[in-house]
Amino acid sequence: MKKTLFLAIITAFLACNSTENKPNSEVPKALQSSNQTSVYTKYRSNTSIVEELFQEKMKNDSSLQNLDTSIAQIEDAYRNEKAIFTDYNSKNSQFKYDAQMLLQPFKNKALQSSVNESILKSSNHYQNLIHDVQTQFNQLDSNHVSLQEYYTAYKIAVALQMVEEFQKIQKPSTKKALSIHKSQQKCIEQLKKKLNQ
Repeated sequence: MKKTLFLAIITAFLACNSTENKPNSEVPKALQSSNQTSVYTKYRSNTSIVEELFQEKMKNDSSLQNLDTSIAQIEDAYRNEKAIFTDYNSKNSQFKYDAQMLLQPFKNKALQSSVNESILKSSNHYQNLIHDVQTQFNQLDSNHVSLQEYYTAYKIAVALQMVEEFQKIQKPSTKKALSIHKSQQKCIEQLKKKLNQ
């Protein structure tokens, strides 16, 4: 009898406290939860929620799409030019290194010194030759970092607006929490009475 009554109380408690979710139609997908009990353990890909929100906003905003396309094109051009320069520069550095390594075993020190002097002279000439290019690529590298930082800051600002709207729309009801609290208290009191019988 006590066991049946205990199960009835638990069942009633669970039935009374089933929560009703607010409609998710206006909530961005990145902020929707399909299961309220697993919000903290919900699997998420490696993409940040900021990126997910920004991508969702961008789907319906042509100005964001144009901005994203423009930045992607600039970054592709930067990476391509950087790769060309890096390859060019590394071949020249590799030549200097290889040539000096080949000179090391020379027994004829006068010949070794003469060739090494030519290598160093050529290397200095090369550094002067590419000085303006190197300076330009240093500026491009700096701008690349700035562009990434500003774009990330902009994505956060866009996502923040979406999150603030979500916070207003989806604020949990205190009525439900109060109802659950009352049911808990009632159940606790009933269990105390049962234990004291």
